Amino acid sequence: MNVRDLLSTNPNLPSAAFSDQSSSLILDEELPIQFNNVTVGYGNSIVLENLNLEITKGEYVGIVGPNGSGKTTFLKTLLNSILPISGEIFIYGKPLNRKIRNDIGYVPQSSSIPRDFPLSVREAVVMGRFGQIGLLHRPKKSDYTAVHDALVQVHMHGFANRPIGHLSGGEQQKVLIARALARKPTILLMDEPTSALDFEMTKSVFKLVDELNKEYGLTVIMIHHNVSLIRKHCQRLLIFDGTIRFDGLPDDPKADKAINIAYNFDEDVEM
Repeated sequence: MNVRDLLSTNPNLPSAAFSDQSSSLILDEELPIQFNNVTVGYGNSIVLENLNLEITKGEYVGIVGPNGSGKTTFLKTLLNSILPISGEIFIYGKPLNRKIRNDIGYVPQSSSIPRDFPLSVREAVVMGRFGQIGLLHRPKKSDYTAVHDALVQVHMHGFANRPIGHLSGGEQQKVLIARALARKPTILLMDEPTSALDFEMTKSVFKLVDELNKEYGLTVIMIHHNVSLIRKHCQRLLIFDGTIRFDGLPDDPKADKAINIAYNFDEDVEM
């Protein structure tokens, strides 16, 4: 991971069924995320088309799909990094913009941080406050309080003065989660947060995310390549394939069929 990567900051469930996209939308200030007929792409290439989606407070949403299915593009759109070609996105009933973006924390894909990386854990986490601090201003006491609170949430407050490069891969990823939490978000977006971690470290990160969702009430949206694993943890499963092919309970048998279609598996493959 380089400096540019580190600086990037940026139970009412639906009935389990294949996604039934509807164009009607009633704005709701209690809903963290609403997509209304959103189409996203790059240039003349459409990646996601006609998304209609509502995510409620405190949901833990898992997103799976083959490469190129639009999963990361979906997160980039929520981060306001990509503007929709058409349609609207609302955060708590208000149009998505940079200020509203402060309600959202983002955890990128995990990767190893060099041992000689010149930052302490505290310094790395305070970067998550840059949206509130401003790049040309110094952190205030309130910023360091937010950093401490975030490190407590991920059980890493005892490591605040350690060089981040001296930590294990799992510990480094928890620090990056703390960086996302330092901005005091209510929504946490995670893009393959365990992609570079071994099995034991992966279990530790998933246990932490479960805790953040259940004990702190964070709305979690996680992309993960391991379909079986994310289905064991999330409350709601979205299967992407250029649109939302499935939206429902992760243990619904209909999800298996949708996964087989999205990934071009044989019908008898079970996930």
